[in-house]
Amino acid sequence: MSVIATLLNRFLSNVIIAVSEVTRKNLIESGIPQKKLRLVYNGVCPLTEISEDKKAEIRRSCKINENDIVIGIVARIEPVKRHDLFLKAAKIVSQNIQNAKFLVIGDGSARENCENLAEQLGIADKVIFAGYIKDVNDIVNILDINTLTSEREALSISLIEGMSIGKPAVAINGSGPAEVIEDGKNGLLINSLDYVALADA
Repeated sequence: MSVIATLLNRFLSNVIIAVSEVTRKNLIESGIPQKKLRLVYNGVCPLTEISEDKKAEIRRSCKINENDIVIGIVARIEPVKRHDLFLKAAKIVSQNIQNAKFLVIGDGSARENCENLAEQLGIADKVIFAGYIKDVNDIVNILDINTLTSEREALSISLIEGMSIGKPAVAINGSGPAEVIEDGKNGLLINSLDYVALADA
């Protein structure tokens, strides 16, 4: 947080809401008085399960076969989200699981770079860039694994939405996702920005 933002928050705000414990701690470390902070986790409208016929229809529209394993990421395509880790892990996974497909849901300033990286890694035929989708309910339904590779994340809406319909998650540890994922129970946490460990998970 910038010095100016910290001063404005410190002296002009009565109450500041943190959406995760890690955010609350970061605000305290930046100089915000603890007494001004309230922890209120982000809420989401739970997604709804769709029929197998509808799932099959969405798979066909994305050029995903019936027996493909779909590993997805729902996030703005920006450098902090580290889609490069997702794609490098995808290369390793695709070498071991021939029917794996990788679905990138979202858009952003790094999309072209990510598309080029998929080409360079030789996995362009395995990666589907779906673009920005306002209502992700149906497309998240076709994921087998929901992934998040952000370096920093306050609290991931996409992970919580996926979990609302039972999608297991794999995410980088060290920020908000660790407050959502109970490692080994509803997903797996990776303790470093290591795409090999991400691929293993």
